Amino acid sequence: MRHGTPRFAALTVALFGIPAARPCSAAPPAPADFATVHLASRYTDTWLEAQNRVDVGDWQKWCPAPCDRSIPVAGYELRVAAPAMTTSNVFRIDPGAGMVRLGVSGGSSILHTTGVVALVTGLPVAFAGITLLGLGKLNDEPGERTAGYATLITGAALMLVSIPLLVAGHTTVSDARGKQIAHSRPTPLF
Repeated sequence: MRHGTPRFAALTVALFGIPAARPCSAAPPAPADFATVHLASRYTDTWLEAQNRVDVGDWQKWCPAPCDRSIPVAGYELRVAAPAMTTSNVFRIDPGAGMVRLGVSGGSSILHTTGVVALVTGLPVAFAGITLLGLGKLNDEPGERTAGYATLITGAALMLVSIPLLVAGHTTVSDARGKQIAHSRPTPLF
């Protein structure tokens, strides 16, 4: 007995009190490996870039903002890049029907680089100040202690300056609900 026959429907209602499922008319499915993407950014010349996850090669520019088209996403890693903007880290989009809306809040790559330099410079300077301070106390030398304090304060100041610079140079990619799906790539310090 087939599920779509009137006798089957009557039997399921009689036995279980549940009407048989009716076939529905569904919209034609999107291509299995594609997703429709809308990319919005305030930076000019922002691009959605892609790289094949299997055959890793160079990043390819796929879609300029505002991107409103269907692109193949299955098997690809994506990122957002623009001149003078810190590049986002890698993210993926699941294929399927519907629209993926991405908003880019770009950060300045110059501010990001300056923040990294200030942090990388400030850390060893602060450690050198701590060392000088310790040696000055150990040797009971007020001049070494004073140099240690000055060096420590200089290193701490550089690290404090780096924080707002790193924040201003941070790029974030969010979906339509405001959920962050990608941010700036972390810069290796050492």
